[in-house]
Amino acid sequence: MALAVVKAARHYLLIPATVRVWQHLQFGYPLFLLLLLTILIVGDPGRIVRDKRWLRLTSGLMVAIMTLVTAVAAIRLVVGLLTGAACAGPAQLLAVVGIIWATNVIAFALWYWLLDAGGPASRTNNASTVRPAFRFPEQDIADLLERGWYPQFVDYLALSFNTATAFSPTHVSAIRHWSKLALIVEAAVSLTIAILVVARGQYPVRRGGRLLLLCTPTQRTRDLRCPPKPAAVSGDVLLSAGTKPARAPHWALTTAPSRTT
Repeated sequence: MALAVVKAARHYLLIPATVRVWQHLQFGYPLFLLLLLTILIVGDPGRIVRDKRWLRLTSGLMVAIMTLVTAVAAIRLVVGLLTGAACAGPAQLLAVVGIIWATNVIAFALWYWLLDAGGPASRTNNASTVRPAFRFPEQDIADLLERGWYPQFVDYLALSFNTATAFSPTHVSAIRHWSKLALIVEAAVSLTIAILVVARGQYPVRRGGRLLLLCTPTQRTRDLRCPPKPAAVSGDVLLSAGTKPARAPHWALTTAPSRTT
């Protein structure tokens, strides 16, 4: 758990200022996360066995702040993708998306770990009085249960990762309403980011004051912004893989001046 929080704090330093909550929080937010993590480690070193109210509140505050910051960064990224915000290039776009996606996975994993069956301390001590929210396949293996198996953070991290990639919990069953809704939200966030990134590569993007258009032969005859196959195009020109220069490409990325309404 501690390593995941450290990774989330480090990820925040790598995203550009345009998607941060506040530019002045570039170092304040990671330091605050590390401060809360230090308090938790000092309050319950080693295995988490102390079921103290102040420890639960501190953990909840840390995860809530991480979730809020990640949500704001994701919203700013989505708005930027929809409005064609400037980006240094595909590499930076993929890096920002990857960082926000990974932090989102960590945040949801921490929520699952913190809220399931009364919390980590209750699960460790096998003294939970709260109905569990997830059913793991290991809980149906008698040999593992006899040896004291219980879900730990890595199990919830795998659950969160699978939900964000496969858009489903795969091998783990959500058996309470809040856990099902949380899985829906996490899958929806990942799906939205993925769709917008793909759409950003398929639809107009502004670069250098020009509008880059992906034109098909049909669109060239219907859309005034798509010129009818120019003899030579300077600037940003991309041809799809598998096409030959001697033949007229089916897809061609051409440039045209942007129009104002």
